[in-house]
Amino acid sequence: ACNTYEHPLPDPRDGMDDSHQYGYTAGDTVYLVPDLSDVSRQNVRYISWQKSVDGGATYSDMQTVDRNTSEALSLSMEATCALTGTCYRYAVNASGLVASYSEPIELLVFERYSIHDGTLHIEYTGTDAMNDYGVSDRLSDFQPWKTEKGNIRAVSFEEGVQKIGAYAFSGCSSLTDVDLGHVKVVGEGAFRDAVSLKHITFSASVEQIGPSALKGC
Repeated sequence: ACNTYEHPLPDPRDGMDDSHQYGYTAGDTVYLVPDLSDVSRQNVRYISWQKSVDGGATYSDMQTVDRNTSEALSLSMEATCALTGTCYRYAVNASGLVASYSEPIELLVFERYSIHDGTLHIEYTGTDAMNDYGVSDRLSDFQPWKTEKGNIRAVSFEEGVQKIGAYAFSGCSSLTDVDLGHVKVVGEGAFRDAVSLKHITFSASVEQIGPSALKGC
């Protein structure tokens, strides 16, 4: 695995170090490659992968990669924002209930976006929903465009984006115009304290506006 995301990442989870934390941009391919440095490859029959969606508290079986039927022992998937915070681990030749699993690997996937002439355009999330950036969220205050907040004057969304993440654009002090496009859900605090906001273009597709989404505007 390797990072394709070039901005800072939040601190690793308790018990993990940053060598097991990987940041991706949505749409990239994630390759989870087991470390077989202590195992003779000739003795590897299969790799059993597990995943955790609760920060590593519990794991569920995900997939077994069999050397006899697969060209590679790595696990690959598309990077989507839905994977953010998911942890993975693997075991070599696990037998029944007896398995020695690796240290966890955490994935953090961020929206693909562009900024041109003050307009921030959310291009792709891999799914229909953006990440949440609230105080209690894994990516709290780690919006990719954080350092540009004071320069963003407009926000728009690609057609496939249907949910704006919590606090995604909070504190964008120069933001004046928002085009929601095909967005259905505006997350909590999404535009909170965007003090210059004057125009929002809604469509008939909007179904829900979260608490404090426009507070301070």
